[in-house]
Formats: sequence, C-alpha cells, structure tokens
Amino acid sequence: MLLFLVFILVVSQVVLLLLSPQFRDKFIFRWYYDEVYKPMILDNSRYRIKFYVVPVFYLSVYSYMVYIFYSRTFAIISPMLTSIETYVVIPLMLILPLFFGSMSMIIKPDSSNAHQIGSEKRYPYDNLLYFPQHECRTCKQVKPARSKHCTVCNSCIYLADHHCVWINNCVGMGNYMYFYSFLCSNLLLLSYSFIRLIFIQFNKSAYNTTPTGEKSLLILSILCGSFTVILAVYCYFVFELVNSGMTTNEKDKWQMVHDYINTGDLVRDPEGKYFIKYQNGGNNYEFYSTDSYDGTQYTIVDYFTVKSPAEITNIYDKGNFINNLREFIG
Repeated sequence: MLLFLVFILVVSQVVLLLLSPQFRDKFIFRWYYDEVYKPMILDNSRYRIKFYVVPVFYLSVYSYMVYIFYSRTFAIISPMLTSIETYVVIPLMLILPLFFGSMSMIIKPDSSNAHQIGSEKRYPYDNLLYFPQHECRTCKQVKPARSKHCTVCNSCIYLADHHCVWINNCVGMGNYMYFYSFLCSNLLLLSYSFIRLIFIQFNKSAYNTTPTGEKSLLILSILCGSFTVILAVYCYFVFELVNSGMTTNEKDKWQMVHDYINTGDLVRDPEGKYFIKYQNGGNNYEFYSTDSYDGTQYTIVDYFTVKSPAEITNIYDKGNFINNLREFIG
C-alpha cells in the first residue's frame, strides 16, 4: 500500500511538471509553475541538489539489482559458476561501473573556469561551425573552437559533448576516457549477466530452486536484458559519433548545415567562406554568414552552391575510429 501511494505521488508530480507550462494561466498550475517548475527546471542556480536525483536513481537501481543477485539468486546459481567467475570476474565487473562512474562525476573537463595551459588553443577554427574572436555571452571570455557554454556548470566546456545527467557533469576535454569506460563497464556487466543468467536457466536440471528463487532469476534476467538493449543502442550512437570525428554538440551543428545543403541554401565563395542564401523576392538573394554571431548582410556575386556534404571537409575528423578515439581521450 505504501509503495502504491509513493507511486501515485511521483506520477502526480511528473504530470504537474509536464502540464504546468502549458496551463500556467490556470490557478493551481500557475502556482505550480511559479513555485516549483521555474525554480526546479528553468533556474539552474536554485535547488542544485536536484541535479543529483538521476545519479541517485542510477545508484538505487544498481544497488537493487546487486541486492537481488546476492540475496536471492547467487546461492542458487553458485554451483554453476567457476571459481574465477565467483571471486574475480563478478566482483571486478561490479566494482568497475562504480569506479568509472565516480571518476566521471569527480573529474571536471577543461573549461573557461579551469583548464590546462594551451588547451584553449588545441583546435583550429574551421570557419563553418566555429569562428575566432567570439566572446561567450555568459562567460565574457573568448570561445575556443569546439567549446560550448553549459548553463548547469556555468562555464564554457572545451571539446564539449553534452552535460550528462547520469553523472551530473559535463563530458568534455579531460574526462572522455572515464565517461566511455563508465558506459562500456556497465554494458559489459549487463550483457554478461543477461547471457549468463539465460544460459543457467536453460539448464534448470543442474540446480534446485524455489518458486521465489525462480521469480528472482526471471526479474534479474529481464532487468539485465532490458538495460543491455537500451545501453547498447546508446553506445552505438555515441561511438558512431566518435567514428565521424564529432561530438554530440557538433552533431546538431552539422545537422543544420546538412539541412541548408538539402534546401540548396548553403553556398561558398571563391575564398572558401560559407554563407547561407535567403531568397528575397524573385531572383534576389540575401547572404549571411554561417556564424550566428555575425548578423551582417553580405553581397556575393560569384559563389558555388554546396550540393553534397561530401564537398565539405570536417577538419576535426582524423580519418578513422581509433585516431578519433585517441583525440577524444588523449
């Protein structure tokens, strides 16, 4: 009964959070929007403990699964495990996600607040996605190439990928190795557990169990299998970006560039500078830089329309997965 009430409370809060922006002109939603939604969701400077909700949720689920394993299933399946699995493999795989997760939270990426000497000049400006001599509107410091301002961390993150809610930290220059290791160690643990549990359940004659133990094995198998699929898909997209030599932040920028290419609005002048073409009635066009900081209207007579992404070189792509991975974790 208590769990049911807690579930109802959580669901009701989620519903109110989702609906309050849309119905904030109504009395109860207006109060909830002003007193809860705005400070909890929109204002990153208040109630910063909220950023630890997701890491605590991860740790809770992780602890619950470990509890089920050791309290309800380990005694059942231990006769089918080798000594190496029992004393080395399983303990090591249980420790690694916690270790790399902790390191991912603790190790801050290089940023405008704190960075190694020279890291802000590590990458050249490509004059397509990144441009020199731009000052961050928030930090009031020059933005290095491949950087992005994070409103949660309140700084410009170098080689910025994204702010990860699971570790309550930005993924960027200096902590990619720990983040990737965190992902891979979780995927290894979950996939190993799922495959091993399925294999054991297909050999039921080799062990004796009770209905409760059988239920625990099934629950643990379902949890491991479900999380394995979810994490495997996420890891695929993460490392596909590595293979392309781009960050999550740059993926969105490149998508915008590709959209302009598809509509025939991205052009290049003889000097190699890129512009966005806007039709201004008839055959008249206005040209603007791909630089969002530059609102100047340019007059261009001689230009080439970019017809394919293949005509643009990503100067940050080192050519293959291994070289790009070294670039990120180096």
